Amino acid sequence: VASFPFDDHNCPPIQLIISFCQSAYAWLKQDIENVVVVHCKAGMARTGLMISSFLLYLK
Repeated sequence: VASFPFDDHNCPPIQLIISFCQSAYAWLKQDIENVVVVHCKAGMARTGLMISSFLLYLK
């Protein structure tokens, strides 16, 4: 389990986004069976930001 906390209604530091993307990518590359689950209390803004960032990172 990895945690990348930041307050709702605030922009996360860019380094936090980069760390999340690098960590998620490394985890997925370890094994084809690995998955990444992203969760936040509200499940909208923070989740969407991190998933969108990760998709752009993969591009």
